[in-house]
Amino acid sequence: MNIGGEVMDDYCRGHMTEDEFWSRTCERNAWKGDIPAAKRALRDNMRVAVPGTEELLREVASRGSRAFLLSDHGREWIDDLLEVHDFFEVFERRFFSFDLGSIKTERLTFERVLSELGAPEPGSVFFADDRPANIETALLTGIDAVQFTNAAGLRRQLEERNLL
Repeated sequence: MNIGGEVMDDYCRGHMTEDEFWSRTCERNAWKGDIPAAKRALRDNMRVAVPGTEELLREVASRGSRAFLLSDHGREWIDDLLEVHDFFEVFERRFFSFDLGSIKTERLTFERVLSELGAPEPGSVFFADDRPANIETALLTGIDAVQFTNAAGLRRQLEERNLL
């Protein structure tokens, strides 16, 4: 079943509830499966920690760099993740797509975050993300951005920029 696309984007923008997301997604895919099981499977997948990432985030924060989170997620998913992962506390501020009303493929998202942070020069901000489309949008906004593949790769990128 394909859960991506415009329905997912609208859910992440906060335009619908998780139940509405699943209803529309199942209808689009003509799927009549077990929705509670699909919800659990998706949440279980999101709960898996990326090895070394939490430690790296804590190291960055301990060195005095300001760390912020920008995440495309639905409200219910974040509520669940906030109870599971301790690393959220590392971030000075957290920005969620459902609060912003926009997602990371939209330039407006980055412009809003920069504004909320007191309008720093975009080039003074470093952004890492696993999705190339999000990297492209950040770069178009003037933000230094790299694709995240693993903690070791991110460490190298941070070291090259003297951020670690």
